[in-house]
Amino acid sequence: MTHHPHFSTEKATVHKEGTTYKDDFGVGNISDFRKLAFIEYDLGIAEAPILYFYRITDDDYLQWIDVFLDDENDEKSILEASKEPLKIVCQYKYDYDFSFIDNLLIAFAEFIHGRSMYDGRIIQFKSEIISNAHFLQIQKNIADRKKGIVESILLEFTKENNLFPKVHDAKKGLYFSQCVNSENHYLPISISPEKEEWGCGYCGRKGGIEELKQWISEKKQSKN
Repeated sequence: MTHHPHFSTEKATVHKEGTTYKDDFGVGNISDFRKLAFIEYDLGIAEAPILYFYRITDDDYLQWIDVFLDDENDEKSILEASKEPLKIVCQYKYDYDFSFIDNLLIAFAEFIHGRSMYDGRIIQFKSEIISNAHFLQIQKNIADRKKGIVESILLEFTKENNLFPKVHDAKKGLYFSQCVNSENHYLPISISPEKEEWGCGYCGRKGGIEELKQWISEKKQSKN
């Protein structure tokens, strides 16, 4: 297994994922983290500039800490923050099926979406790792999620045929739906809208939209 160069020798204190201030992921020293992004929030009554740092732990967790600043160039607050361990505000399992950047994008989308009611509207974003184009992609993903939008021909087809797809793993973009053969078992079909693929382990059937159409056609014919 190849680790990212900014790898930490520390381990996660709890093995769970999340982004809110209510979750306790432990603490970390800023010296063990690298700069990730500067974000300025509009809280309505004031603006909140925050600098985020990241690390990947020895047991493969992507973790963030944050430092509240007076402004973008506030080095004094960073120096003060380095004097004691800081609360870890975000933790996600690092997925080696995705690139380093993709792992950050997934975590950012979850973080911003999950914390928007606490942190307010983002008015400035700067990062030497996450490009502006990537950040616009994150914002679109969050906006689409709030609207319940997922562009997928396969997903629309399952809805039209009353298979009732529901989100199973938002991080990986996976859905579950009722199986075409549901009268014989209760296990779901797994759907990847991104790959336009589906599969049912119980029935041993899988494929794309054409294979699903064929299966539905077979079931209808067997009932006639």
